[in-house]
Amino acid sequence: RRGWAASVTPRGVERTDILAQHVETGYVVALQVKTTTTRTRFTLGEKNEATSEATNEWYALVGFDSTEPPPSYYLLPRNHVAVLIYLHHRVWLTKSAKNGTPHQDTSRRAIEAKNIAGGEGGWDRLLEPTCGIALRLSPYYSEIFDEAEALGIHPPSPVPAIECA
Repeated sequence: RRGWAASVTPRGVERTDILAQHVETGYVVALQVKTTTTRTRFTLGEKNEATSEATNEWYALVGFDSTEPPPSYYLLPRNHVAVLIYLHHRVWLTKSAKNGTPHQDTSRRAIEAKNIAGGEGGWDRLLEPTCGIALRLSPYYSEIFDEAEALGIHPPSPVPAIECA
């Protein structure tokens, strides 16, 4: 579909659920799929904070809702997701819960669909090396980046949208 031939990877393959090859160009991308039945919140884990030197690794965040077909989906470079959840979690740890107690560290991470900027759809971007795609920030994540900087929290390396080698 959409010019891509896709195949599910064998169970247990780290960081990749689907390999897809563009039919015309032969370009191959690796996709890690995260789904939700609420269309609003995608659950990830601590290991999803790991960045990659590869320029063809993506996340496909897919929101299913039986009352509103078709599914919504977001195609985002792996390093964009890694940086967003890394910074968000560390800023979250500096704040208190509603009852005033400090947040306790957890291996769970999340991205809310309303805070994803410019990622819905995105099939055309899969042909671009991920290192050349600028990180687009929603107002929510812009605030997170500002808070992280003020707290001296720096993103993992490599930082998204660095020049391609």
